[in-house]
Formats: sequence, C-alpha cells, structure tokens
Amino acid sequence: MGFWDVVGSVAKTAGNAAKNVGNMIESYGTEIKVYQEKLRNRPSEELKRIVENDSGPKKIAAGKVLKERGEI
Repeated sequence: MGFWDVVGSVAKTAGNAAKNVGNMIESYGTEIKVYQEKLRNRPSEELKRIVENDSGPKKIAAGKVLKERGEI
C-alpha cells in the first residue's frame, strides 16, 4: 500500500467518523425536542426540579421550556 493509499484510507475513516458524530448530534437534538413537547404543559416548579436534578436532553428541554416562558 502506497503513501496516497494510506492517506485516502485515513481520510475515508475520518469522514465516516464525522458522519457518525453528525448522526449522534441529530439524534440528541430530536430527543431534546421530544422531551420539550412532553414537558411543555408541566408546572414550572417541576421543570425547575428537572433542571436542578436531571442531566442530558431532559434537563436541556426543561430549561428551554422555562426560557420560552421567560422564567430563566
């Protein structure tokens, strides 16, 4: 395998890794939106508890709902 074959192989691997990361980010964003819809009608106190105690997409979604309401 020549030098340019190795360079091409590395570039292909990097491209696949970037695609996988992009898919993960898209999936995470979708998960946040789903939680946001589920939490939209919940009381603000419950949302504040989620922001304080949870992590990940549920916490982000609760924060977004509170921000929409002008509470943070």
